[in-house]
Amino acid sequence: MNRAVLGVPDITCTACVETIESLFKDDEFIKIRVNLVPEKEAIVFWGPEKTTLASIRERIEDSGFGTSVLSENYETPDNYLEKRTEFQIEGMTCSSCTSTIHAALADHVLSCDISLETKTASITYNEFTISPAKIVDMIEDCGFDAKVKSAVMTTLEHVKIQVLGMVCMSCVNTIQDVLGEYTGINSVVVSLEKEEADVT
Repeated sequence: MNRAVLGVPDITCTACVETIESLFKDDEFIKIRVNLVPEKEAIVFWGPEKTTLASIRERIEDSGFGTSVLSENYETPDNYLEKRTEFQIEGMTCSSCTSTIHAALADHVLSCDISLETKTASITYNEFTISPAKIVDMIEDCGFDAKVKSAVMTTLEHVKIQVLGMVCMSCVNTIQDVLGEYTGINSVVVSLEKEEADVT
């Protein structure tokens, strides 16, 4: 699956994020995650090889947002394992504190949801590129105390399944609908052309 990060400097608020997410909500081949971080907004998308980065950028730019490519690569199951871990963070007092942490982690994690009220951060990352200990170090380098709340750690794995017998988009939709009903499955991307399902 292809994965890329795009810089989108024209994003200024959550309404912009929702606008961009809505562009792809019905696209079975593209899954995106939009992070709103001061001065460096990013979009992470992953999809089959037939999905081109140029077509994704064109769709976003047609909606009035400029884009630039920050990174693009092909990640296989051998070097990609997505995990979500919750961290306890002490010392945050305002939204400026959360913005500082967001900015520090933006280039190293897939998503970061910080709650000032509960003093926690739910962070999703690729285990092959960064560890929870490293994330703690990066947060503490920003001037805050942090630790892993390991009791709520969850693991998200990407699994590719060969699916034979599909003949049309109705088959694709049936598989996605059935698998989507199961607890623990976050996303299902089925490719009729490649005869496979990518399940997270």
